[in-house]
Amino acid sequence: MDTRHRKDTDSGYAWVVLFAATFSNFIIGMLLYSPGVFNTAILEEVENDLSRTSWIGSTLVGTTTLSGPIAGVFTSRFGCKAASCLAGTLVLIGLSVSSFIKSVNGLLFTNGILTGLGAGLAINAAGTIPGLYFEKRLPLAFGVSTAGTAMGLFAGGPLVAILLKTYSLSGAFLIFAAIGSHLCVAGSLMRPRRQATVNVIVPDQPHEYQSVTLFVEGNALQDESSNLTEEQEHCDAGVKCDIIDNRRNGLDDHNMQDNNQIKVTEKKPGSCEEKKCSRNRFLIVEEGNTMKADSTLLHSNTLNSNLQRRWWSYVKRNMPLITANGFLFYNISLMFLGLGENAILFHLPNYAYSKSSTRIQSANLFTAMGLTSLMSRIFTGMILNDKEISIILLHVSCLGIIGILALVFPLYSHTYYLQMVFSALYGLYGGGLHSILSPMTVECVGVANLAVGFGVTHFAIGIGYILGPPVASIIYESSKVYDNTYFFGGGCLIAGSVCAAVVPVYRRLHGSS
Repeated sequence: MDTRHRKDTDSGYAWVVLFAATFSNFIIGMLLYSPGVFNTAILEEVENDLSRTSWIGSTLVGTTTLSGPIAGVFTSRFGCKAASCLAGTLVLIGLSVSSFIKSVNGLLFTNGILTGLGAGLAINAAGTIPGLYFEKRLPLAFGVSTAGTAMGLFAGGPLVAILLKTYSLSGAFLIFAAIGSHLCVAGSLMRPRRQATVNVIVPDQPHEYQSVTLFVEGNALQDESSNLTEEQEHCDAGVKCDIIDNRRNGLDDHNMQDNNQIKVTEKKPGSCEEKKCSRNRFLIVEEGNTMKADSTLLHSNTLNSNLQRRWWSYVKRNMPLITANGFLFYNISLMFLGLGENAILFHLPNYAYSKSSTRIQSANLFTAMGLTSLMSRIFTGMILNDKEISIILLHVSCLGIIGILALVFPLYSHTYYLQMVFSALYGLYGGGLHSILSPMTVECVGVANLAVGFGVTHFAIGIGYILGPPVASIIYESSKVYDNTYFFGGGCLIAGSVCAAVVPVYRRLHGSS
């Protein structure tokens, strides 16, 4: 591998990228874990209907995660920098407009959909970029980056409470819009990988082949070593180069993987056109063939039919990812996680307030949760560097523990101090689940498909996130007992733990590693 490519792996600029991902997750954490605190002000200033206003927060979190596949495709196509900068723009517009709206339907669009789309792009970029810069320290990098979300949880609740008290709902939205625009700053630091190794087999003698390592920089295909002749930089006579379309394979300059290969097979001596390498594809060169070494090779039909073929090819290529290595059961588990967790966290401030805690005390519960979640995410990332530790077993255990904590929470929620104990324990065992997300995705679908796989996992969580608060609100409205919402949330978390336990069984039955 080229030394300039290697120097930024696990070191050098990789740490700048990790800071950018952590900072981006910090902003997203404040956005995603503050709807419950915002909802108390929406109930007072917009509409006093819990079942309706709860849709605003659930739409924000749900759109963030449901947009995962779209965000994954966008990130894979245009890169993490473009995704994060677009995210900052959407969050800025969504929250700024929200400050002028006084209706639930309007907030559903601006604060829910627009801001959610921006957050979805940002979280996908922040979840993908560490995988492109880290190898040996990859689990630790994911743990540190997701710790940013915990820091947002730690700071978001109290900050929103202070802003609401000082500037009211409109002022709080405007200030959060300014904070969200800093996603553009984080994105500007997410420099794409400009170099990637490509293994090429070229004929040294008749029926003998040697491996030459090349690297891609910009639009040029260059040799890593100095002993490659000028003729070998082009298409040698008697060589057929099979096509590799990096863009069709979901790759670009910023995320080309080391296992890309140009296959070369022997042909009879004869004339051969010059082999040209564009930024996103290698062209076919074949003796005596009518194939053209230009863009007409890939664009022989109309644009619409070409797009249809490429999208259909994309779907067929990525459909097997859903069932790879038990990935389907893992995503079902994540759906139950989103369903239970968002129901619990969204209603926590109002639930604590109904138990005689003040508004500030209710918001401070997220501070305790954020502090322990921060430690949990970093510690989980550290221990996952040990290859002997099973990622899925850790997921099953932590998910089951927080499910039990939520089920029994109504039994010890009558004092503020015991509410703080619940929040601290929930953050301690629940925070690590988010550090597991990216390493588990890599284990199931590989680094090359991380952007798409990461989007699929967030889509699964999004289904639960968008349904959790409204369903819990309906349960509360029908019974007028907040305890039932925590029985519902705890039951969902335990169901998710059971689904995740199926993954290792599936792998054994299908011979997966």
